[in-house]
Amino acid sequence: QEKRLQENLKLLQIALPEMEAVRAMVNGRPNVSLLEGEKGIKTVYEEMCNAKSICFWSDLHQLEKQFGESINQISRSIKQNQISTREILPDTTEARSSAIHFRRIAGKYYSAKIARGPIFNDNAVYDDVVVLLRTIQYNLFVVRIEDQTIATTMRTIFDMAWKSSDPFITR
Repeated sequence: QEKRLQENLKLLQIALPEMEAVRAMVNGRPNVSLLEGEKGIKTVYEEMCNAKSICFWSDLHQLEKQFGESINQISRSIKQNQISTREILPDTTEARSSAIHFRRIAGKYYSAKIARGPIFNDNAVYDDVVVLLRTIQYNLFVVRIEDQTIATTMRTIFDMAWKSSDPFITR
């Protein structure tokens, strides 16, 4: 009987994440998760490779230094999958250079503008997902929020920032 209880416990542990996701959808709750370390960040970057569109506000230069291969994979996926991508960058020589490099790979589906203030880390909206990534210093992590209304609102805020940002790379 103890063996049967252990088997049932294992099955429950496997099914629990799916049950949590269903409960969140039924209750109208967003699906919020915290992914830690480089592995968590790379997981989110891999997910972006299949997005329909992406809006970034990030310091691309910092990301290239730490996650160069993931950034290159995203740029290749943008071109291959024709993912409409916009990015707001900090006004630094390094960020501008990184954006030019990114555009060479991503092609016409990528455009960038320059922010009028500092941007640290990486933030994005894609599909029904908002991600806030801490990619500098120590304790790397991602807060991932999956919710249509939150993503739509964040995309609206991004659009307002996009309109007030300075042109850099156009389509």
